[in-house]
Amino acid sequence: MPTGRQVDGPLAGVRVADFSWVWAGPFCSMQLAHLGAEVIRMESMRRVDVLRFLPPFADGQAGPNRSGYFNQYNQGKRSVSLDLTTDEGKEIAKRVVAVSDVAVENFAGGVIDRLGLGYDVLSEVKPDIVMISMSGYGLNGPDSSFVSYGPAQVPLAGMSSLTGYAGWQPMHVGMSYGDPNAGRHAAFAVLAALFYRKRTGEGQYIDMSQWESSMAVIGEGIMDYTMNGTQPPRDGNRDPFMAPHGIFQCQGEDVWLSIACATDSTKTRHAFVSITASPT
Repeated sequence: MPTGRQVDGPLAGVRVADFSWVWAGPFCSMQLAHLGAEVIRMESMRRVDVLRFLPPFADGQAGPNRSGYFNQYNQGKRSVSLDLTTDEGKEIAKRVVAVSDVAVENFAGGVIDRLGLGYDVLSEVKPDIVMISMSGYGLNGPDSSFVSYGPAQVPLAGMSSLTGYAGWQPMHVGMSYGDPNAGRHAAFAVLAALFYRKRTGEGQYIDMSQWESSMAVIGEGIMDYTMNGTQPPRDGNRDPFMAPHGIFQCQGEDVWLSIACATDSTKTRHAFVSITASPT
């Protein structure tokens, strides 16, 4: 993992105790690191972050410290490996929190409390701590205890119902959209809480559902259904406010033209054109 950290930026002097893993949580703390915060990953010795074992690997050789996938979302962070099931591991974690400003975790609802490191405990260690729990489905409700990943959040949020071609069934959006989207929402929530703490001197506990943060990006669809009882139709690569906009097949099976024009105004015309062809 890269060991360097930024020494300037709007969050210079802020320290983050990062209990998160996989993608959504580390994506949140990566934004904070890019803004100048010192992020210390509190990694489990018992359950190694799965991203450490996903390719691509440096020089094609697998290893927990060689994953490009892991390093992509943990730039500029520090790390300490702890056994959080032991009293010693918990004590070390609390010592880090005691000198930190923010704590981040993205376990399923209730897990951090069962580890003995929930907000009630950490706020005793650091009364003005800003802590965010970014579980898949929030800390309350029938699904709160379930483990969640981005691919499941996309259809549950309704995004898949809006994705696909006319006359086709719903389709996945093509990536684990819920993870980075949740990370960005969580980072913004932390910034707002830090601003609040600067004004009042009080910490904050944030319960952020990754599922709900995915729903937030399809406001038009939710409003259409709520107010009109309908939803925007699936329309492939078309855009209701831009034309021409789409992927058009050219002569040959694997030659395509992508066109996206926002406006026909001569002053504000913006267009992106690309041609993709398979190797011959």
